[in-house]
Amino acid sequence: MALTSFTPNQGFQDFSTLVYPTFTPATYADTGTVTASDLLGGLILGTKAGAATITLPTAALLNAAIPAPAVGRSFEFFVRNTGNNTYTVAVGTGGTSASGNTLTVATLSTRIFLLRITGVAVGSDPTSSDAYTLYSIGVSLH
Repeated sequence: MALTSFTPNQGFQDFSTLVYPTFTPATYADTGTVTASDLLGGLILGTKAGAATITLPTAALLNAAIPAPAVGRSFEFFVRNTGNNTYTVAVGTGGTSASGNTLTVATLSTRIFLLRITGVAVGSDPTSSDAYTLYSIGVSLH
């Protein structure tokens, strides 16, 4: 059967279009926890004048916000530091940082991250759990 129409889910950046994803900037002016919605928006803007840590959402909250989460599903997001000190990105409960990652974002730079789902809780199955791994992909200065 041929696919005759397709309507992307506009709430998740990877489905806005394949060529032009939609990014929704979210500003964090202090230390705090990033919401799943803000993370899926694709661009976190750090504006604090001093050092700060932003924590990603828990794996359970993130999987609940993703349409049809599945192991292996991944997405990129950017953290841009426009403040005058270092931002540190921390994983939430159920998250793991890949070995050798740099999780700091220096002043006036942007770091690219890849988040890969590594576990999805299935109903009341006690052997399954929500999980993700965070990878640092690269950095650019501005």
